[in-house]
Amino acid sequence: MEDLKCFAGMDVTVETDKKVSANLRGSKMAETVLLLAERRDIQQKMRKLQSQALKKRDYASELMVEKFFAAFLVFFLVWFVVYCVILARLLYQSLRNHFLAFI
Repeated sequence: MEDLKCFAGMDVTVETDKKVSANLRGSKMAETVLLLAERRDIQQKMRKLQSQALKKRDYASELMVEKFFAAFLVFFLVWFVVYCVILARLLYQSLRNHFLAFI
C-alpha cells in the first residue's frame, strides 16, 4: 500500500481486514486507489493458487514416476522368474539326458 501513497494530497490507511479507507480529493482518485488495492489482493491470491497448483502438479508427476518404476520392477521380476524357470528346466533336461546316456 505504500506505493499507492504516491498520489498528491492523499492519505491512505489500511485496516486489519485489508479494506482501504482513503481520504482523497475527488471520487476518481478514491476509485483508482480502491481498484489498485483490489487488483493487488487478487494478484496475491492468484499467485498463491498458482503455487498450490504447481505443488499439486509436481506431486502428481512424482507419483506417476513412482508408479512407472514400480510397474517396471514388477515386470522385470516376473520376467526374471520366468527366465530362471526356463533355464532350470533346460538344465534339468540336459543333465537328465546326459546321465541317461551313461546308463
